[in-house]
Amino acid sequence: LFLAAMSSGGAERGTGVGRSFSPREVCKSSCFVGYRGIPRIRSERGQVRTGMCSSTGGWSTKQASSPEKIGIGKLVKDAYSKESSSDFWNLRDISSSYQDRNNFFIKSQDLTYGEFDIEFFLQLLDAAEIRDGETFCDIGSGSGRLVFAAALRYSNVLKRSKGIEIIPEYIEVAKRVSLHVQEMSISNGKDLCPVLFLEGDVHSDTELLNDIDVCFCYSTAFSTFGGPYLAQLSYTLGHSLKPGSRVITVDKMLVSDGPWEFQLLHSIDGKNEEVGGSTGYIWKVVKSAVV
Repeated sequence: LFLAAMSSGGAERGTGVGRSFSPREVCKSSCFVGYRGIPRIRSERGQVRTGMCSSTGGWSTKQASSPEKIGIGKLVKDAYSKESSSDFWNLRDISSSYQDRNNFFIKSQDLTYGEFDIEFFLQLLDAAEIRDGETFCDIGSGSGRLVFAAALRYSNVLKRSKGIEIIPEYIEVAKRVSLHVQEMSISNGKDLCPVLFLEGDVHSDTELLNDIDVCFCYSTAFSTFGGPYLAQLSYTLGHSLKPGSRVITVDKMLVSDGPWEFQLLHSIDGKNEEVGGSTGYIWKVVKSAVV
């Protein structure tokens, strides 16, 4: 599911490659225009391009590992297969129904149900370097697939895997599937860290993110103006996350245009059947407006 991200104008110029990025600076950083006109920094699919230049001026790369990913993806997929086919496919109609009920403040293009590739998601999560005792959050978690995938992948590392969703029907699906995931993880000999699903809007209630160390945003369809820059989301995260937190965005970029700063750590191209391939960006919160 995608929440709206509205732009409020131009960003201040960042401090350079490997630190913070302004829209103009990102566009100058050896970009080419990819799917739907979104600038992407050149890299080979499946490789991680770090956010720092080498001494020769080129980008350093490393091959991303993928331990356990196929097993986790199958377990999550099988857990959802226990839902009736009619209920499962109705997920794609729920956002339209929600928009109809709330059309006085939500535009039709602002909510779109999507399912991100689990293997690529876990590759991005690995690059964010999850640490012991941290809390993960999927912003706009939909039916909860990625929340469960993170809970399985980092079962003995994460303190909690959390999903925040604005549409209550999706929360109900996630809670039902949670029972299936617990049963299947036990039968398959896999651990599962604590999982929590909350109904809410991070833009209006920033306290929802106060305890988050790593968050994921499937931001491909987030509304933007003036390029693929997530102005409203950047404002929200800059006022919610503490320094050192990491943020993963998809196909669109954070901006450092306030009393906060995001450092681009990695850029990874990967599989996304819904749009023909995507680029994931891993950011670190260097400076925060959190008091």
